[in-house]
Amino acid sequence: MGKPTYLSLYLILSVFVLICSSHVVEWTYQEGDVDEANWGKKYPLCAATHQSPIDIQRKKVMHNPDLGPLQLDGYDGLLHGHFRISNNGHSVQIELPPTMKVTKGLPHIYTAVQMHLHWGGLDLETSGSEHTVDGMRYMAELHIVHYNSELYTTFDEAKDKPNGLAVLAFLYVVSNTVREHILSGPIARYLANGISRNS
Repeated sequence: MGKPTYLSLYLILSVFVLICSSHVVEWTYQEGDVDEANWGKKYPLCAATHQSPIDIQRKKVMHNPDLGPLQLDGYDGLLHGHFRISNNGHSVQIELPPTMKVTKGLPHIYTAVQMHLHWGGLDLETSGSEHTVDGMRYMAELHIVHYNSELYTTFDEAKDKPNGLAVLAFLYVVSNTVREHILSGPIARYLANGISRNS
């Protein structure tokens, strides 16, 4: 793993540390009345059949010839402007400009709204990436959330529609040396003082 990926992940986590404060969380992945096993009791859509998180089982993955390569417009080069960063109660969330779009490869055009990060600690069985591949959880997962801007005028209008959202997910593999550095550094110490590492 090269230094640029490590540096990017470290910078994102550093930004998170600087902006987060305690926040009331209404759901959790691993403990409490509204843990992952009980999400559907409070949030009925979470009991649906197309619900995240999922375990991608490579032996069962099938190629869909209707889906071509994704064309990402506005993703190359530096972004300019002001981007609001907030603590959504589970992660750092960064608003993105509407110039970032998925214009090919999906049935509609999808416009970026925000990105957020899921990450974990030493126990990757219960923390880290939201999704798994063959049961393996990764150190971190970045989500870039888009809404269907061809059929809907806003994210809020699109968010509960079956074709309303498209999320690009990126799983991060980090070497043990880098992982130990991150987990023993100031980010881990700050998170250990009251902000959840998982999410």
